[in-house]
Amino acid sequence: MRTFVALNLSPERRAELHAAVEPLREALGRAVSWTREPALHLTLKFLDDRSDDFVAQLTERLTAPLLRLPPIRLEIAGVGAFPSLGRPRVLWVGVAANPDLSRLYQEVESACAALGVPREGRPFHPHVTIGRVRAGVRLDAALLTREAEAVRFRTVDRARMADVMESVLGPGGARYRVVSALVLGGESEEA
Repeated sequence: MRTFVALNLSPERRAELHAAVEPLREALGRAVSWTREPALHLTLKFLDDRSDDFVAQLTERLTAPLLRLPPIRLEIAGVGAFPSLGRPRVLWVGVAANPDLSRLYQEVESACAALGVPREGRPFHPHVTIGRVRAGVRLDAALLTREAEAVRFRTVDRARMADVMESVLGPGGARYRVVSALVLGGESEEA
């Protein structure tokens, strides 16, 4: 199964985020394959195709360390793109880095590395993907920059679980299913 580890946003924050980027969806239209509201999440690690046994081992490795981590504060704001607004392939809303989120990311990376999954070579850039530019489409960089700056969205969420997710590809896009939910239960080091 196609698998990844994620922090799922609360239904309220997903609805807020989806509504906040509506003007961007209207401006860019079908040039972008937009993420459906129920699928909005922060990916910690994409694992590609993995067996049920792998998921069970990963869950076992992560359960105790994640119980020591606090619920993660997610400060969500600002539209950006990978690799850049000038040459966008992926559109996202940023999530501010913080010590607890960084610790969670490192725990996931370490558990995956212990199971033979290579560590990510790029720096961790927490974000929620809101859309992917369709193949062969070139967006107007000035329009995208203007519309991205017009999205005045800022909210805070608190993730109390990290989820191992399955991605099922279908005609309407990917559908996600929680395979294993891992509780975050420690005390925060944040003020």
